[in-house]
Amino acid sequence: MRWVICLAIAVGFGLFACSEDKKGDPDAGPDSGTACPWDEDDDSSAANELANGTAAEGYICPQGDQDWYSLSVPQSSDLLRIDLEIDAPVSPLNLTYGVWDGAAEEVLASPQSSESAIPGEPVGIVHGLGAGDFFLVVRDRGDDAEDVWHPYYVTATTLTDPDDNEPNNTEGQATAYGSGPAQGYIAYRGDQDWFQVEAQANDLLEVRLTMPAGGIEPSFQVIDTESAVLSSQVNEAGKCEPTDIGFVQALEAAGTYYVVVMDDDELDFDIDNQYEIDLTLAPDPDTNEANDHPDDATTLGSLQCSSYPSSWSPWIENTGYIASSGDIDWFGLELPNCGRSVIEIEVTFESPSSLPENLEAAVRLVRQIDSYECTVDSECVELPRACDYDLDCSRYGNTCLTTGVCGGAGVCLGETACGVDHMTAAAAEGSPGSVVLSAPHYWNGVPFYVAVADYQGDGYSPDHEYTVRTRVRRDPDLFEPTEAMTARPPQSDDPVIEHIAYAEEVPVHDCTASDCCNSGTWVSAYLSYAYDQDWYAYQHPCPGEDCMVRVNYEFDAGAVDFYMQVYEGYNPWFDNLADTTDPGDQPARSGYFGGLNTDDYCFYAWEGHLGDPFYYYLPVRDTVYVSEDQEDDGTWDWSTAQAYRFCIEKIADGCVDPCFLYDDGCGAP
Repeated sequence: MRWVICLAIAVGFGLFACSEDKKGDPDAGPDSGTACPWDEDDDSSAANELANGTAAEGYICPQGDQDWYSLSVPQSSDLLRIDLEIDAPVSPLNLTYGVWDGAAEEVLASPQSSESAIPGEPVGIVHGLGAGDFFLVVRDRGDDAEDVWHPYYVTATTLTDPDDNEPNNTEGQATAYGSGPAQGYIAYRGDQDWFQVEAQANDLLEVRLTMPAGGIEPSFQVIDTESAVLSSQVNEAGKCEPTDIGFVQALEAAGTYYVVVMDDDELDFDIDNQYEIDLTLAPDPDTNEANDHPDDATTLGSLQCSSYPSSWSPWIENTGYIASSGDIDWFGLELPNCGRSVIEIEVTFESPSSLPENLEAAVRLVRQIDSYECTVDSECVELPRACDYDLDCSRYGNTCLTTGVCGGAGVCLGETACGVDHMTAAAAEGSPGSVVLSAPHYWNGVPFYVAVADYQGDGYSPDHEYTVRTRVRRDPDLFEPTEAMTARPPQSDDPVIEHIAYAEEVPVHDCTASDCCNSGTWVSAYLSYAYDQDWYAYQHPCPGEDCMVRVNYEFDAGAVDFYMQVYEGYNPWFDNLADTTDPGDQPARSGYFGGLNTDDYCFYAWEGHLGDPFYYYLPVRDTVYVSEDQEDDGTWDWSTAQAYRFCIEKIADGCVDPCFLYDDGCGAP
């Protein structure tokens, strides 16, 4: 045995440094201030026996010191709890440990680096080693620190696993699930409890995991015979709140499946609190399954063209269930060569008042884009189409991702071409069991798919059948299609330039020259699908001068609450050409904006608006603005039967009574 002389030099908060010789005088102790404490337990041959449940005291000194202990885990107690702490206000040590078998082979590596025992933060971990004889080795984690003044204490306590299903930590040891709920414990670090079920093709496996709040974040996984994880759930608040989590997994193929219960990161354990796992197998009521991908889509049917302009084709329909968590039912849709058309899709659940609270109907209309090739779904999450705004992706997914490219639908159709979301819709607030989607159709011979799902993807009900149906008709709006298709509600930051580039030019009739609006000069159109916006352009009627302008309008009665606005270039010029609250069904209305009566607005073209020519822009859309005294949110409405009409007139040169000319333009006095 070599000797080491320890020089006590105060550093920082009373830490001391030693030389790198070996242990000191066997008669010297930690109070002598001259040597590391004497011990001979530096390897397995000199290990000290560690009595069950009794703390042993030791010192890590000098640097690189290891203290070996021998212990036994009996057959009746195959768990081992190791508690390690250091009795010090401050110490340079980061204490850790390892466990070795009788052949001096490490069988349990050190705890994670964040779990070192330091002053005030002991480590206590339960391990599932099984019965046998072992060595416990205590050391500094980096083998580069020592502490001659402060002892550590290590305790090894053998425990009996309270879980009657053990051992069931692997697929080969899985517990065959019986007829009722099973109980178990995640009793030690890394514990996994495997349960085995035998399923038929297209069975639904419902999993429910409950547990009191305790020492773990309970989780479970559903695993197939190829070791693929099909689904998982976790209660991340399991240490503070009771666990009650569930999932319904659709099983496409017959065979053996496994449900594995564990701590979410497999670091924590709870030997005191029992969990309960309830597994139920039942046939999927949806006879269309498996149709969870467009390549396996159920044929919804073939739509037939209808007569123009007022007739819809007959409905075609099918039924299904959102019977499992994450279930998406895909339907293939054959669309005819109808030219400019509108598609309507409706999804309605039976007995909607008894739907689960988290089930909300949603529907997607997905279109294939042959120019974007693919072989797997992941290649269709981002499309190689650059964008700055959502409207740059009009007709190509309608979403500009933060990566600066358009977002696809995340499906590769036939392993050849990507799909894009043509239009999506979710159930309106207060009506979770029904949803209606209305979308334009201008592409002939292009594959379309309809997907029915829960809006959040976690709702399900094997007890509520839905009906999906669709129809088509010619679009009565003769100005469609427009390239700037808005497949979602207008946003405040939408670039006006995306719309005005495709605005339809309309004339301004000069009443000062006896060319006033008449029955043959009105523009007539429709907001014929969801989020439809119609943009029009008209030239400055008195270039370089001021003149008074009037916009005459007529609105048919119906669901759409028409709203008009005027832009000069990219900026709003006049608002409030109609109500800015959503009144529900709007009665037939007619009137004008601008005029020469006392209570008319002073609507005019301004001499300061210069261009060759200078254009004003008039958008028409549905009103959904909600005022402070309006209790319910507005809704986006559309109609192929409710027309709007307008006609623009120049009614006076200059700024005339009752309007008044100011330095910056014409306005009310």
